[in-house]
Amino acid sequence: MSSPISVSAMGFIAWAVSPYGYLAIMAKLVSKSVSYVAVLVLSLLIGGFGMWAFVDAMFIHIDAQGGLVYIAAPLWQWVLLMLATLPVYFLNKVKNV
Repeated sequence: MSSPISVSAMGFIAWAVSPYGYLAIMAKLVSKSVSYVAVLVLSLLIGGFGMWAFVDAMFIHIDAQGGLVYIAAPLWQWVLLMLATLPVYFLNKVKNV
């Protein structure tokens, strides 16, 4: 622990945490209660998928390629976030909700 953290390790950490940062920003920007519920459900789904992927790769289906989950899980989380951002945006812009 006395050596400083490498740039590549910081990149992996930033990549792994980035979907959760996006969710935090999204939760901060919504203004309607329906949008809050949508972001809450989205957060539970995205976080649950990430936890399931890590537990499955590290403990249930142990494989030599299990470490790739650190790259693949945030990628799939970003795909789901990009698909869900547009509906949340339109839910937030509806006037009568």
